Amino acid sequence: RNLWACILTHGFIDTFAVIDAFFGWSK
Repeated sequence: RNLWACILTHGFIDTFAVIDAFFGWSK
């Protein structure tokens, strides 16, 4: 329905996943 909301939500999830993976590798 709202393309921008879908893109932003997907971007947030991707960014969070990358940060989580980065900190996971750091430890």
